[in-house]
Amino acid sequence: MATSILLIRRGQTEWNRVERFRGRADVPLNNTGLQQAEATGRRVAAQWQPAALYSSPLSKAVKTAEMIGRYVDLKPPGRLFLGQDG
Repeated sequence: MATSILLIRRGQTEWNRVERFRGRADVPLNNTGLQQAEATGRRVAAQWQPAALYSSPLSKAVKTAEMIGRYVDLKPPGRLFLGQDG
């Protein structure tokens, strides 16, 4: 059985909307981003059966993973920590 990895970008933030540089700033999802995360959860559930969810430690990524997890009955068990402060 082959293993597949599905990479999903988190939903929109207000800073994305106004094209402000984001970097590692922990800006939460806006309403559009929440809707995107929910729609992504529905699509993932319809097409795949993930065994695990992982996200970066930033709240926008965690919230996206949590919303996807609602549709596939998973909670993000871990987070990927990148950089010196992770």
